[in-house]
Amino acid sequence: MGKAIHDGKVESATILEQTADADRLTDEETLAWLRCLNDVRLMLGTHLNVTEDADIETFLADPATEHNAIVYVALTELVDLLVRAVDPTAN
Repeated sequence: MGKAIHDGKVESATILEQTADADRLTDEETLAWLRCLNDVRLMLGTHLNVTEDADIETFLADPATEHNAIVYVALTELVDLLVRAVDPTAN
């Protein structure tokens, strides 16, 4: 990972941490949350070996992956909500 990418990830995580108790987020803060949470979601999806063809129900039904799958699904929903907050026309 290049330094600029790493620095961007650290900046997004810092913004998320600093605004975790905020009642409202600016557009820039919302984008930082979106980037950071999606990075975590992708990392977790890689750990679970999620693919486009994967059935998340399989991960939810397996006691070894259930907890990670629940967090993955929650992050997916949260990322979707943030995308819609940034762009209400997003599907």
